[in-house]
Parts: sequence; C-alpha cells; structure tokens
Amino acid sequence: MDLTLMTVSGPISASGIRLTGPVLCLEWLCSDQSALADADDAAAHQQDSCPQRGDRVELANLFSMRHGGGLVVVSTPPAYWSPHGAVERARALRELASESGLVVVAGTAPAAGRPASPADFETEVARLVTDLSVGYEAAEPRGEGAERVRPGFLGEVRLWDPARGQMPASEALCLGACVEAQRLTQAALVLSGAVSGEALAILEGRAGAPSTGPCLWHRCAFFDVPPGSPVPPAELASRGCFLGFCPPPAGADISWQARAAQRPWKTEEAFLQALAAAPPGRALVRGGQKNRVRSMRGIPCGSAMAVRCSAWTAPLSAPRHGGGSSGLRFRTDLAAFGGPGLGLCADLLAAARPGDARLPSEDSLRAAALELFAYPWQPPAPPEQPTFYCHWCGTGKPEGEHFSKGEFDYCSPKCIGKHRARGFAVDAHDR
Repeated sequence: MDLTLMTVSGPISASGIRLTGPVLCLEWLCSDQSALADADDAAAHQQDSCPQRGDRVELANLFSMRHGGGLVVVSTPPAYWSPHGAVERARALRELASESGLVVVAGTAPAAGRPASPADFETEVARLVTDLSVGYEAAEPRGEGAERVRPGFLGEVRLWDPARGQMPASEALCLGACVEAQRLTQAALVLSGAVSGEALAILEGRAGAPSTGPCLWHRCAFFDVPPGSPVPPAELASRGCFLGFCPPPAGADISWQARAAQRPWKTEEAFLQALAAAPPGRALVRGGQKNRVRSMRGIPCGSAMAVRCSAWTAPLSAPRHGGGSSGLRFRTDLAAFGGPGLGLCADLLAAARPGDARLPSEDSLRAAALELFAYPWQPPAPPEQPTFYCHWCGTGKPEGEHFSKGEFDYCSPKCIGKHRARGFAVDAHDR
C-alpha cells in the first residue's frame, strides 16, 4: 500500500520523498496566552496572530541555509483555523513552503470544549475526518481550481494532567474523538503530557461508548511523558508507539515553580540521558512548549519567534526512530538576538553522539518522522452528479448535458420533437 505524506501544498507519495535536511517542528504560528493568564485578565492576553512575511522567510532561510531542506511539522491549535483570518493563515503556510523549499505538514484537533456532550461525539469525529480528507473548512480557498489546505495528522492533543484529579468528561470525549478519527483515517496521533489510567483506557478501547475501539499504537507519538507518569513511558513503548523527548529551552529550565506544559527534563544532560535510555527505534525529539507562552518584556508573543521550534534529525533508512528540537519560544532564542539559534538541538545531538552511541543518528530521526506521518490517505470520491432520464427514450444524461421542456427531461432535441408530436402527453413515450 502506497503511503502519503499530506502537506499544505498537497499530497506527496512517501516513497518519492528525498529529504536532505532535518525535520523541523515549528509551533510559532499562533500565540494564545489566555490559558496562563489570570481568569479576570484572560481576554486581554488572548492573541491569535499570523507572522509577517519577512519573519516567515527569515526563519525558513536561517534553517535552510544552515542545515539544508527538510520537513516542517506545524502543530497549529484549533484557534489558528478560526474563521477570522483562516484564509490568510492557509496562504502563509503555503508561502512558507514555496519560498523556503521545505515540506510543510499541519495538524488538526478538536477545539476547546468539543465535543461538548456524547451527542456531539459523532459530529466532532466527522469534522476531524473531513479536515483530513478535504481540508480545513474555515480556510476556504480563493481562485479557480484552488484547494483547501489539508492537515496531515491529528494533534497535538495535550492530555489531562493526572495531578489535577479525575479526568473531566469533556477531556475524555476529546481524546475519544481523536482515537475514533484515527481509526477511520489511520493518520498519526500526537499527544503530550503524563498518561493517566483513564487516558490509557480510552486509548485501549476499554472506556466504552461513545468510543468503539483501540487506537493505532504504531501511529501514535507521546511527547513529554514524565518518569512519574501513572502509565510510564516504557509501558507505552511496549505497545509500539513513539516516545518524544524535549530538551529545555536555551540550555536549561531555571524556573522555580511548576507551570503549564512544562518539559520533564530541565537540563540538557537529563534530556540526553533520557533519550539514550529510550527503547531503540522508538525515540523522537522536538520542542515541547505549548503554543501558550508568556511574552518577555518588550517582545510580543505574537511575533514569529514566540513559539516552540523543533528540529528533527534522523535517516530515511535506518531502523531507529527519533528527532531533534531547538525548542525556540522567543525572539531572543535566535542566534541573531544572543540565543543558541535554530540549530540548538541538532548541534546538541551532534556533539553528544560521539560519547554515547545509543543516541539516534540524523538519518534514523528523519526516517522516524516519515514513518509516523505518512499514512494511507485516500482522496475523497468525486461528487456524484445527478442523472436525468429522458422521458421519451429513457436514456440517462448527467446534469448540464440534458434538455428540459416544461416538466420533462430529454436526452436530445430529437426526443423533444417526438414528444411534441404526441402533444407532450404524460403517458406518451418510446421506452
């Protein structure tokens, strides 16, 4: 079966892809700080912005010039595809691909609070399946012959933190909808955070209705699963899924208190040790900061750098599965502004590999990305055209090729003439 990598520019056969650079996971297209702001201040902090053309080109060129062309995986939150501005954002993704020469893949996930109830479950599943099949509904293309931007995977889905107590029904429905959509499409499902027993039951299909079955473990990737997760990373890996490891931003996490979507490893050494200890062939690496970050003083979160970036580096043919990440969130993370730059994770892994042969190679990381995101996508069936049958002779004709007279349809003017000769009687025909 031929597998397809669905990009924002259209489907590409996985067998025909020849990547020369690392896989880069950019999550800098939308910045929504409302989840981290105080409840009474959430509205003032909510942002939903698309980077300017110059920022997009600069970012793509910086990475391409240093590492060569590669694959860009964009995990845009549902708010990114809100009706307001969705067309412009779709165009921005396509321009990023065409101007940089990179392959760009986007994702889709349920919006906040969806599905709202079991009655909405099938509706949300159908929306996810439709997104993967024909593209984002809000990003209606402009121009004759234009197509919608299609996502290439399900996610990223942030799992409910078990430390906060029992999983709410809305969170369970959201995860169940993603599992059901994956079962119907066989697309990759990307999740992050600690995995609770309740989440595992949904993923295994033991939670009951409205979910109907287990997820496709070989097409699942779990990022940022801490060692203390109720379901440990080793148990997840034993089911055949990928595990994701995220380095700390700018070399170390010096925060003094826990925060939302915090990475489990606070130092580069801890990150490398966890990656080296991962089961062979089941490791992925990328930036893990959620697209909800506080802006630094004087640096707007809506800027092109107010995000996380991941540079996945691994081979097309090697048996190991993995990737690397720069973990960028702010403009000051760029080398031009005094930070470690876009090549942070690629350089980190390159420097550490000689001392630890267990770390995945660049070729294996690249192969892992293709194995995860390429799936048997099927183009949607062409819309059925209504067929009209000639009242006189019974010949069928599609819409636009038939003839009408009064309340009757005909296949040709000749049949119209023959029926006219019979006074257009209802019971007059030659069938």
